[in-house]
Amino acid sequence: MTWPFLLVLVYLTAVMQLALGPVLSIGPIAPDLFALLATVWVIVVPRPATWLVGLVAGTAADLTTGSPLGTGALVYVAAAAALRWVVLQMCLDSPWTRALAIGVVTTGLTGTLAAIEQVTRSTDLSAAVLAGRAAATAAYVAGLALPILMIAGWLMESRSVRQPGRVAARPV
Repeated sequence: MTWPFLLVLVYLTAVMQLALGPVLSIGPIAPDLFALLATVWVIVVPRPATWLVGLVAGTAADLTTGSPLGTGALVYVAAAAALRWVVLQMCLDSPWTRALAIGVVTTGLTGTLAAIEQVTRSTDLSAAVLAGRAAATAAYVAGLALPILMIAGWLMESRSVRQPGRVAARPV
């Protein structure tokens, strides 16, 4: 059930990224909705195959942005694996700590993608400008993730309350 749902969400994210990306942008800073999808999925749906989530979201990001196919997919796989490791090592119980983890991982993700653009000379912007945009994009994604994480937390909590004798499972 979850993998077909992920593919539908990736499709909807691609449509939203292409249609709403320019509308949601603040100056030159646009949200990376694929990073939002991948990072929230890794935290909310705890599955061992997080690299597959990164691969699907990264490939979709490559296809919609026109970057060389596979570069984004590789970076998204690494970011999903890093976030999975953080989730396993740390207690991320509140939406604030989860959003902070998403912000840190997304900073690495967008910074790496910016560095790839700089190395392949697909942009004329300086490394300092790209680093600033990467940090701003990560803050934007973490801000967008916060209400989603709050709603997911409430849904998981209400599900555990409806089933007496069952303790709410923490993502592992």
